[in-house]
Amino acid sequence: MLDKLLNIGRLIWYNKERMVLLVVMVVLFYRIYVVFNPPEHAAEAPPALPHKEVPEELQPPSPSPRPPLKVPANFSGLYNKNPFWYYSGSGGANDKKEVKESDLGITLHAIRDVGGKLRAQLSTTSVPKRWYDQNEKFEQFELVEVNPEDNTVVVYSEQYARRFTLHMK
Repeated sequence: MLDKLLNIGRLIWYNKERMVLLVVMVVLFYRIYVVFNPPEHAAEAPPALPHKEVPEELQPPSPSPRPPLKVPANFSGLYNKNPFWYYSGSGGANDKKEVKESDLGITLHAIRDVGGKLRAQLSTTSVPKRWYDQNEKFEQFELVEVNPEDNTVVVYSEQYARRFTLHMK
């Protein structure tokens, strides 16, 4: 009895590749048969056409209105001070003393309304008496606001990263 089991085990062991090949061939021939003779499918109803309108209960809620943007007028703080350096915000030459309008080297001479635009005549240390429009940039400054009632202008300095109010002399 044991000899018969050993013979059957050897037969299976020596012919295992042929058996696997036989199983693979049977599966392959079955798939070829299905390709050439496909089974008939029962007639199905065509899918329903989509609706143009979505029912009220299935509609998503409308989004809330977008909040108004509060954009700061000046972005120079982003590039004037290095955010990757520990000492960038302290100990600079500009922080040691308080800067006044007279230290800027700008003088306001006149304010006029020309064609609906407010203009200011300013002189700096390098340019004597020139007319500038509101929101115009010059040298390292920007003329932010012109106030003809008070005879003042607001000038933003990129060097000091702040606004200064100049009065007419």
